[in-house]
Amino acid sequence: AQTRPEIISAKPDSVAVTIYRDPQRGQGGGMNLDYLNGFAVVTEKRTVSVPAGPSTIRFASVAEGMVAVSAVVRGLPGGIVEQNRDKKLLSPGALVDGTLGNRVTLKRTDPATGKVIEQPAVIRSGSQGALVVQTEGGIEALQCSGLPEKVIYENLPGGLFATPVLSVDTVSPRAATVEVTLTYLASGFDWNADYVVKLGADGKSLDLFSWLTLANGNAESFADAELLVIAGTLNT
Repeated sequence: AQTRPEIISAKPDSVAVTIYRDPQRGQGGGMNLDYLNGFAVVTEKRTVSVPAGPSTIRFASVAEGMVAVSAVVRGLPGGIVEQNRDKKLLSPGALVDGTLGNRVTLKRTDPATGKVIEQPAVIRSGSQGALVVQTEGGIEALQCSGLPEKVIYENLPGGLFATPVLSVDTVSPRAATVEVTLTYLASGFDWNADYVVKLGADGKSLDLFSWLTLANGNAESFADAELLVIAGTLNT
């Protein structure tokens, strides 16, 4: 079978965010930062180089609260064959499972002398139980030596990402570098507005000042984003 090339789009060139407030919060209630029930429409512009033929494009750094089925990708010469939200995010357990049977480095420190010892080891167990490694001295469970120790991984296992990823399969009629627009819904947002009215000395004019507070419960930030906020309740 022919290997499908992978193209990684690490981050967007520009992003626009439209935030809809929590429809259940009412007019007088404040935002609950532990449970943000509003949502946003995120629109990203990305530059992607695709080869001719089939390939997989991975859009990294999308919002953690992305609703994958809502994602729309425009601008690819071959359109979309299939799209999925990748589940393999970087975590301690995924790092262990992805390195199973491979070589790592154990770093141990003697608290009495401060001496640091590094030795090669091979991971022999997955993340479901105690982490078991094999060294020149035999097989042992990590954290059973009585010494402070940690595992150093030389490389990130394939297929793991530090940020949420949307993967798209496409078949391009030609090789091209194109600007792609990715639009999707994301949960975990809200906004609130406060107003101050100052009545003029004539009693007929006034100054209106407003302060907008935005809340984003996702791990991802949206620096320099174009912003819109929508009042009212949207029927979803």
